[in-house]
Amino acid sequence: PRSMAVGPETNYQPTAELVAHHWTEHCKGLLVASPANPTGTLIEPAVMGRLAACVSQRGGALLVDEIYHGLTYGQQAASLGNGRNASTALALSDEVFVINSFSKYFGMTGWRLGWLVAPPRFVRDIEKLAQNLFISPSSPAQHAALAAFLPETIAELEMRRREFQERRDYLLPALQSLGFRITAKPSGAFYLYADCSEIAPDSDAL
Repeated sequence: PRSMAVGPETNYQPTAELVAHHWTEHCKGLLVASPANPTGTLIEPAVMGRLAACVSQRGGALLVDEIYHGLTYGQQAASLGNGRNASTALALSDEVFVINSFSKYFGMTGWRLGWLVAPPRFVRDIEKLAQNLFISPSSPAQHAALAAFLPETIAELEMRRREFQERRDYLLPALQSLGFRITAKPSGAFYLYADCSEIAPDSDAL
């Protein structure tokens, strides 16, 4: 694996320029997370599109971790004008791999239930790999996941998402008033990535 440094100037997310600079002949793909842990930042659709194009031009695959998909705040989901919602990388292309889970938005942490959306030509090979790693999710987990899609469940999950947003909106100015710097406002997940360097040089000591 090859990593690249990101910072507040790129919203703690990679850009096509960074990927192009770090890409080598040994690279086979790019793995990103949106929303990200621990910053809570999102990759905007336009940026995701440039990442997809950059990787595709180099013969690689784009893998997007969308584990926190649905937990986004203060943003209206953009439309691409083709019936697709821009809040997921799948809106850009059928050639991306998207990883998701019931753990975060659906609150089923520990149930070990998730899914992968892949380009059709890779599905059979993924199935062969998967059958050597596990048989299937447990039956209770699968039935619980079906219940997660009921309208009354979604209503409760949306209420919880709004509560997360209220907490974020409360904590952002509160932490800043205490001397913490928030260099990238979180737009998703449930994290605040706070810089404490002006308070103490050692976060462990703090």
